[in-house]
Amino acid sequence: TVSAPDAPTKFGYTFAGWEPELPATVPAQNITVKAVWRAAKTSYDISLSEGWNWVSIPMMDEDMTDINTLLGNGEWELGDEVKSKTAVAAYSKRNAKWLGALAHQTKLSGTVMYKIRSAKTQGVALKEGRVTVPAEMNVTVNGGWNHISYLPAEPMLLSEALANYPAADGDVIKSETASSLYSNDKGWEGELTVLEPEQGYMLMRNAGNPVTFRYPNEAQTKVEEQPTAGTANRYADNMTVVATLAGVETEAGDSLAAIVRGEIRGTSAVSEDGTTILTVQGSGAELVSIALLRGGEVFAT
Repeated sequence: TVSAPDAPTKFGYTFAGWEPELPATVPAQNITVKAVWRAAKTSYDISLSEGWNWVSIPMMDEDMTDINTLLGNGEWELGDEVKSKTAVAAYSKRNAKWLGALAHQTKLSGTVMYKIRSAKTQGVALKEGRVTVPAEMNVTVNGGWNHISYLPAEPMLLSEALANYPAADGDVIKSETASSLYSNDKGWEGELTVLEPEQGYMLMRNAGNPVTFRYPNEAQTKVEEQPTAGTANRYADNMTVVATLAGVETEAGDSLAAIVRGEIRGTSAVSEDGTTILTVQGSGAELVSIALLRGGEVFAT
């Protein structure tokens, strides 16, 4: 008799048997059988906080739909918006649907980050679709700023998540609250050290040529989700500042703060060489002051 081997496993797929079927007894000649796979299904949803959210919608592109279908289960109000890099949709209470250029697109993309403003904290059930397989999805990165999604189902160290991206000197990646800068000598450095499910990111590529990369399916190093700043959801945008301290003696625990009209819009620990990568929350043109904090108080400006 023929003993069947243990059922194989494949990320994002369900084993559906052998083709052809394994014979009950040893055949008279050699045969080759292949595993049959079916795409695994799952239900998708996204969690939104009140205010602005940089969101990844972790679905395979073939399962994506238009914005009114995809976000149809949400509780939306006048003033709610969805932005891609190039288009915007605003929610109309009168029409009970999303309107605008982004609403005219027949399909959104699972590899693109969207900025969603929600009047309330809510979970939005999307739809059932096949399990996202990051290693099968190309993320396109052009020269300049790109809105990219994060596809893996677990948090991952930045260096692992972007291991397949050809980073070069001066490339920057940022979330709503933190940034990191790439150098050929040191790799990624900054406050952003972990990429997380459902979160969206902006990636600035210095080189002009477009490239594609794929995320790993699973993390090699287990990491915890990271806390976010309390002011993040008040603003759709931010900017990244690379600051170098001069003429000031720093101490362990010192940090730099970006201050706008008396409000701290971002903080970052001072590195050993005095260079700090600071993410500043805000929208539009505003005057930003940089201060050195020591013990939670302004020490120098």
